[in-house]
Amino acid sequence: MHTETIAVDNAQLEIYLLKESQEFQTGKSRPAIIICPGGAYLGTADREAEPVALWFAARGYQVFVLRYSTRVALPRPMIELAKAISLIRSKSKEWHIDPDDISICGFSAGGHLCSHYATHWQLDDWLDQAADDKQNRQPNAVILCYPLIDLHMINQQQVEIDQQEVDMRTMMLEYTLADNHQPDQISRWRNDLAVTKYTPRTFIWHTADDELVPALNSLRFAVALQEHNVSYELHIFEHGVHGLSLATSTSDEKGEFENADVAVWAELADRFLKRK
Repeated sequence: MHTETIAVDNAQLEIYLLKESQEFQTGKSRPAIIICPGGAYLGTADREAEPVALWFAARGYQVFVLRYSTRVALPRPMIELAKAISLIRSKSKEWHIDPDDISICGFSAGGHLCSHYATHWQLDDWLDQAADDKQNRQPNAVILCYPLIDLHMINQQQVEIDQQEVDMRTMMLEYTLADNHQPDQISRWRNDLAVTKYTPRTFIWHTADDELVPALNSLRFAVALQEHNVSYELHIFEHGVHGLSLATSTSDEKGEFENADVAVWAELADRFLKRK
């Protein structure tokens, strides 16, 4: 495997490329997937980066982890994602990638990034800074892992959370509403309201008792996809804390993020992507 990190504007793109071999799959164009870790737009979580990248690489994907800009106002991370997709598609021959099989995968806030991108990639305004040709910046499929869809909801929860999580929510809203965005315009970032026929086919999973980002986020997005006849698959698992990543020992921390019932999500997502 070839690995390197390159700059995409202010973001970092971590690259995991399967090498050509004379012994197997010589000259094969592989699917590609771009992983956007969570972190409340305050950082990007390692648990949702390399462990996930290696899991998909082991199943034949060329994998990229986008360490998008954080603690900045949107839409800067969206522009970085657009440029990453455009770059990968432009190097598809060199990197042995099928240019018509490039997916994006987001966790938590990374899920907000990917769901927002999935519902806005075809627009002409700020994304033209990234790639003038809409087809170059188009994702072919989307995976959303316990995604934040509605920014209103994260402030309306009446659950007991520690002060660090309170600060995280407040800062996330502040950064998202920067550049003179008014609170009554926050629906601009409610992505279920932005689904159209141009939204790519989408795989979504969540846990029903996620106290940080309620499963209602995923349910609303799935309903919007249904209403617009966009192909999707939705899984709501009964139990599991927020931030499970792979939900295996590989991405576990202190025994908190291992959940055998939920760990099947990655296999289900792989099957979804390969069905096309």
